[in-house]
Amino acid sequence: MNEVDLSLNAYEEFIRRAADKDLLKIFAYRGKGYCYELKKDFNKALESFDNAIKLPFGKIFEGQIYRDMGRVYEEMNDLKKASEHYNKSLEKSNDPTMEMILKRKKAELG
Repeated sequence: MNEVDLSLNAYEEFIRRAADKDLLKIFAYRGKGYCYELKKDFNKALESFDNAIKLPFGKIFEGQIYRDMGRVYEEMNDLKKASEHYNKSLEKSNDPTMEMILKRKKAELG
């Protein structure tokens, strides 16, 4: 629906109300990260993804979150940090398809 600011407000409200151990809070932080990425506010996107990893269950989604962070760094044209985060994602991944995609992405970066 392209209501990015409305989405950000909804994620913030959920984060304020949810307990730290609420698994869904990870998805709210990731959603915020995607919204900020759309708005080209890359530092806030990275902060949101980092907050997701720091949550009690964040480790479960580290591979996906590091991939998202790599993509943001790539959009910022920081290819070194993008590659570092794609490497972290590869280390945490157990999905052969995702591993193939990440390896191809790293090859494109050089």
